[in-house]
Amino acid sequence: MKILRLLIFTFIIFLVQTTTLKYFSVAGIISNLMLVMPLCFALLKTEFVWAVIYGLLCGILLDCASGTVFGLHALLCTLSAALCSFINKLYFKGTYLVSMLFVFVFGLLYEVLYYAATFAPYYNASMFNVLSSLLIAAIYNAALAPLIFFVMKRIYPIEED
Repeated sequence: MKILRLLIFTFIIFLVQTTTLKYFSVAGIISNLMLVMPLCFALLKTEFVWAVIYGLLCGILLDCASGTVFGLHALLCTLSAALCSFINKLYFKGTYLVSMLFVFVFGLLYEVLYYAATFAPYYNASMFNVLSSLLIAAIYNAALAPLIFFVMKRIYPIEED
């Protein structure tokens, strides 16, 4: 039953991400909730494999809705969830502040890698503009992390080792 609730929640967030979230942009930047979800899930699940599978699922959904190279979001979401899950085992988990910190750090890593793979070769912008945009995206994702973490915590309570 938890899996069904998680899949329904994921689909709802996917619909929000692809339809209405563009109206809530900050400085022209949209939050990437499909990245925030596997990171919050990785903070709740102690099993590394489940975090990786969920990251892959969210990344594939994001790839289906984007116009970039298919598989890039899947790779980056999976990598981010895997790293978050691995590092999460070393640190305290279960608080909203930790979820914000993890989403900020891994969101920034995701954005940098995504920018390097898609825009850097073709986009000639000042380094300040690029870094400020990536930083705003990471802050925006981190600001929404507690809300996603709260709902995911209701669906999947934190597992203790």
